[in-house]
Amino acid sequence: MEHEEALVASLTIELSGNIDSLESLIAASLERLVHQLKDQGALIGHIKAALTCITPVMTFASVGDNLNTKAHQPISYKLEASSIVFNIDKMSLRTLVRNLATHLGTPLSS
Repeated sequence: MEHEEALVASLTIELSGNIDSLESLIAASLERLVHQLKDQGALIGHIKAALTCITPVMTFASVGDNLNTKAHQPISYKLEASSIVFNIDKMSLRTLVRNLATHLGTPLSS
């Protein structure tokens, strides 16, 4: 199979919540996508995702005297996911990726 035959789909969305809950939700959503692709006869080159914190974890401040630090509980994240898939039509792959965003609670606008 040639790489030129592959379709690439990517997704970048913002999520918020508890990191443990997000981990479970993202894992379940990606596993769901894998099963849906396989059910359609697709061959998966790869599906990858990274979750990045976009809210401060720690802040530092001083007004000339002591340095104050404050730890923050991260609550806002950016999920970046990409896939390389063979043996599937472009619209089907696009629909499945859009459904992934919806399953994660962040429907994409058209």
